[in-house]
Amino acid sequence: MIRLLCAAAALCAAIPAAAQSTDGDWWWVDTGAGQSEEILLVDGEPRRSGDLSELATYIAYREPDPDKVIGVDATVTIDCVRNTVAIQLKRLNYSDGRFDEMTDRGDTKPLPTTTASYQFACTADRAHSRYYGKRPRLGLAAEIFAANPKR
Repeated sequence: MIRLLCAAAALCAAIPAAAQSTDGDWWWVDTGAGQSEEILLVDGEPRRSGDLSELATYIAYREPDPDKVIGVDATVTIDCVRNTVAIQLKRLNYSDGRFDEMTDRGDTKPLPTTTASYQFACTADRAHSRYYGKRPRLGLAAEIFAANPKR
């Protein structure tokens, strides 16, 4: 466990302060991926408009991908009646602090009502979520990865 915490601290130290400073009011929605390669962080409560629920999210990767991407900002829109999800990628974040703005709107896909993200967005069920409050997202991501080692 000590080795994992040291690795998480080293990851944060290696990332420029500007990239770490993105504070939010974070929820971790445990999609089951926390023990693998990525986690889903949601900034604040879902914003509801009729049947639609919108989430401001950050998808953090355990390790940078081959292009050095460490995370993706995205807007996730869930239709709570049709049980679908659409993800609009907003920004790629790199390990050296760079970022690329995006406007990629993904396809609408089915979303089972049993998923943690559906429950969080549409039913206010927080059984598979944990509230962390206002803090820098990269430090939070490193903490969650350290507490949930790869299987």
